[in-house]
Parts: sequence; C-alpha cells; structure tokens
Amino acid sequence: MRLTFCNSVMNSQKTDPSNLPGLQAFEMLLLATRTYSPREPDLERLAPRFFPWIFSLHSLKEELMADTSSSVAAAREKVRAVAPKLMDLTEQVLFGDVWERPGLSKRDRSLITVAVLLATYRPEQLRGHLQRALDNGVTQDEIGELITHLAFYSGWPASVTAATVAHEVFNPSQ
Repeated sequence: MRLTFCNSVMNSQKTDPSNLPGLQAFEMLLLATRTYSPREPDLERLAPRFFPWIFSLHSLKEELMADTSSSVAAAREKVRAVAPKLMDLTEQVLFGDVWERPGLSKRDRSLITVAVLLATYRPEQLRGHLQRALDNGVTQDEIGELITHLAFYSGWPASVTAATVAHEVFNPSQ
C-alpha cells in the first residue's frame, strides 16, 4: 500500500468526509516514517493498528471496481495467450515500475497517457486509461477539456472518437 492509495481514497467521491482527518493523519504518518527511515514503511504492520478502517475503504473501492477489473483481466488474458512476454513486461515494467516512479503523480501520468492515446488514435487502449484516469483523480470535466484542447492539435476525428469512448466509460449502463 502506498501514499498514492491514500490520495486516491481522499479524492474519491465515495469517501465519507468524517474519514478525511484520519486519512490525512495516515498520510502524515507515512511522510514522517519516510523522512526518518530510508526504507519503505511497513504499512501492513502500521496501518491496521492505527487506522483499521482504511482496509474497509480499500475493500469498498475493490468492490466498486470489480466490473472494470474483470474486463481488464479478460483483456490481459487475451494478450497473454498470444504474447505472454508482452504481458509480463506490461505488468512488471510498465505498471510495476514506470507508473510507480515518484517523479510524476499517477494523476499526471494518467493525463499524459490519455493525451497520447487520443493523439495517436488508440481508442481501445484509451478506454482503459480513461477509467484509470478517473481512478487517479482526474475529473470528467478535465477529460472533456483535454479532449477539446487536443482537437486542435491531433485532429477533430481523434477527439470526436475520444469523446465517444469517454461517454461510454462515464456511462457504462448506456
């Protein structure tokens, strides 16, 4: 578990506002631990003792994301059947290392990734990364602004397609 999890939970619309002080305190605990210890804090040991409710929030988020996770898992298994090494690299290097680097927030990485996928006309990958962007704290309004802005740089058809994909992601029941 990482500090970014706390940020994503605090930015979530599902978070009970009464939990925010506790989450901020948990963030401060992480910051203090990192400041005074060169290695990653042992969150599996610290968090349940000080903030047991954070694990129930994590479970709630996992339940809410179950549908998305199952479709992502199914897509990954299709790729793995054809190119297993590509999937290993995706999981270990791209999402295991690159997305975890401290130089950019996951929110910023999501904005950049969505912009590049839109500009290079990759609607299938855009779908998953739009959901990831929402999970990382990017708002639907910000995604709409990004799509509009990029229409002038990457072309109208790419932005119209991205807007259609975004609508599907924002409204999965329609």
